[in-house]
Amino acid sequence: MLKSTFAIVLCTILLMSCNKNDQFVKAKTIPTRIDSLTTNAEIEDYIGDSDSMYRKFTLQKVQDIICSGCDTITNLDSLANNLKINFSWQKADLDNNGYTDLLATGRNNTYVKFEDSFIHPQGFNAFILMNFGEGNIKTYDLTDGHFMSLTARIEYDSLQPFVMVYKPRLISKVKRYRHPETKSKLTFKFGNFIEYNPAVKKYDIEKIEYATTGCNGECPVFSIAINKEGNAVFVANYYNYTQPWQKGNLLTGTYKSTVKDDDLEELIDVLNYTDFPNLIDNYSVPWTCDQAGIIKITYDNGKTKTISDYGLQGTYGLRLLHSMFKELRTNQQWKWVSKDAPYNLLMKGE
Repeated sequence: MLKSTFAIVLCTILLMSCNKNDQFVKAKTIPTRIDSLTTNAEIEDYIGDSDSMYRKFTLQKVQDIICSGCDTITNLDSLANNLKINFSWQKADLDNNGYTDLLATGRNNTYVKFEDSFIHPQGFNAFILMNFGEGNIKTYDLTDGHFMSLTARIEYDSLQPFVMVYKPRLISKVKRYRHPETKSKLTFKFGNFIEYNPAVKKYDIEKIEYATTGCNGECPVFSIAINKEGNAVFVANYYNYTQPWQKGNLLTGTYKSTVKDDDLEELIDVLNYTDFPNLIDNYSVPWTCDQAGIIKITYDNGKTKTISDYGLQGTYGLRLLHSMFKELRTNQQWKWVSKDAPYNLLMKGE
């Protein structure tokens, strides 16, 4: 009886110790300019100074934003009111690096000149300025950049801050465009915002395949296949430039490489963090003429999971994966092997 009681006490102590080690420990605040901002005018100046794409940005509560092209704007007011989100900005250290970050919503009237035209601002804006210290500020857009509006706020779980993104129900005559009310709990991880996963499963990923389709414009169309050893094939079909805004060299044909260990490890970590087998098979935005990204993962002795994401907006985790595959085209040592570029390598099963 004494041994049994001792064992129970020991297990209890070990469990308490584990829980204590898992507790969030807040970093000590390192004051920067953002900590002293208290008025809308000060914050608007700070946003404009931090990102030239928002030089003429006006803070507004989501209830006050007029966005004629947003399909969900009519349902957004009631959602924000029910959630008591009646503010246009919040501050918190979202990555626990000691520096305070900023969540903001509002209207952007900044037109950025690009060659012979202008980049038009979004009608609805919800974004986060992440503060990495020493003036290093980076903007992370929470919207889809087009038609789906949202409301967001910072919420705390055991002192740890998270960004909660709420999207209203989308009513449409077209069934596939309908969208239920959703809630996403985001954390800053892998250099971006992703749906929080408190219990990550490790899958044995054997092969990763990715392909994009065309769109009504100059979208990069390409395929990439990578096995677990990092051996990779990259097929560049159309509009695969080495620099943003269709600059640099145009890549065409088939290339081979061995993906860098760190990049492969991070790609696998992100896939596991998204819990990819439990994502739905098909995501779609409520508009047409856009690009789709298709991910196929072979794992755990030949199991497969294929995810089609029309519009590249399925989840925040998928958004991150799309950007990672896009970056793989230019951040690896690819060796050109053929001018032939079979369209959609993934679908050909090569």
